[in-house]
Amino acid sequence: MSRTAALLLAGLLTACAAAAPPPPIMGQVREVGESPAAKEAQALAPGAYALAQKLERAAQDAHSEEDTASAQILSEHAMAAYTHAFVLARITKAQARLDAAKSKATEAQTTLAKLDADNKQAAAEAADLEMRVNVARDAIPLPPNAPTTPEREAARLQAARSLASQALLLCAAGQLLDGKNQAISKSLKAISKLESELGKTKSVPIDTARRVRSACLGHLSQLRRGRSGSVAANLLTELVQLGGLAPVRDERGVVATLRDLFDRTGKLKPNPSLEALGKVAQAHPKLPVLVVVHTAYGEPTKADRQRGELVAAALRKAGAPNVRVETSGGRQPVVPRGGKEAAARNARVEIAFITR
Repeated sequence: MSRTAALLLAGLLTACAAAAPPPPIMGQVREVGESPAAKEAQALAPGAYALAQKLERAAQDAHSEEDTASAQILSEHAMAAYTHAFVLARITKAQARLDAAKSKATEAQTTLAKLDADNKQAAAEAADLEMRVNVARDAIPLPPNAPTTPEREAARLQAARSLASQALLLCAAGQLLDGKNQAISKSLKAISKLESELGKTKSVPIDTARRVRSACLGHLSQLRRGRSGSVAANLLTELVQLGGLAPVRDERGVVATLRDLFDRTGKLKPNPSLEALGKVAQAHPKLPVLVVVHTAYGEPTKADRQRGELVAAALRKAGAPNVRVETSGGRQPVVPRGGKEAAARNARVEIAFITR
C-alpha cells in the first residue's frame, strides 16, 4: 500500500471514531431528566435530583472523552439516581398528604370533643333546671287534702309512704355531700316524725309528706348550685361502658341498679359488677355512694339493712371510700305490683353515686 493510501485509510478510521454514537441509555437519561417527574423531584427531593444530574453530566463528559464504557456505566447510575429521586418525591408527597389528613382528623376530634362538652354542659344545665322547676313546683301551696273514703285514704297512705321514702333518700344524699348541714338535719327529724304518724292518724299526712320531700330536694339543689354537671355526664358514660347496670340520672346523681344479689339465706352472691362499681367509686373519691335496698313489697326491715351492709362492705373492699346504706322496702316499685315478674323487677339494689 502506498504512503498516500495509508494516510487516507488512517484519516477515515479517525473520522469514524470521532463520529461514534453515544450509548442509547444516554438519550433515555436525558428524556427522564427533562420529564415532569424530574421537575417535581427537583422541588421535593433536591439532594437526590442534584446527584442524578451530576452523574448525567459525568456520563456526557466521558462520552466527550471517547470513553464509551464509562459513559454507559455512569448513565446507568444516573438513571438509578433519577428513579431514587422520583421515589423520594412520591414519599414526600405521601407524607404531606398523611400530615394533612392527621391535621384534619385532629381538628375533627377537637370539634367533636367541644361538641360533646357542650352537649354534656347543656344536659347538666337542663338537669339542674329541671330540679329547680321541681323544687319550685313542690313549693306551690296546694289546698289541704280533706279526709275522704277509706279506699282513697289507703291510696294516700301508700303515696305518703313513697314520698317519705323519697325524701329520706334525697336528704341522705344531701347529708353525704354536707354532713354538717343543719337544714338537712332538721328535715331528717321531720321525716322521722312523719314516719311515726303514718298509719296512726285518722287523716293521712299527705301534704306533710309532699312538703318534706320538696324540702330535701331543695337542700340537694342548693348544695349543687353553681357547679358543673360534667362529672355526672362523664360518670354516666363510664357506667354505660361497664354494661349490665342500666345506669340513669335522677335527682340524687347517677344510679346503677343490680338485681338477684342475694341467695335464699340472704348471703351476697359473687358479683363482678359490685367490684367494678367499687373501683369506679375509688376513681371518684369525691362522689359518695348511697346503697338503697328495695324489696318487692312491705316496709323496710332489719334484714334489708343487713343486706345493704353486705353490699356496702363489698364496695368498700373494692375501694369505695364513702358508702351509706338506706332501705326503702316496697315503697318505690318500678312496675305495678301484681304483674308478671313484678316482684323480680321491684326487688333491687340501687348504687347511687351522689354528684355535686
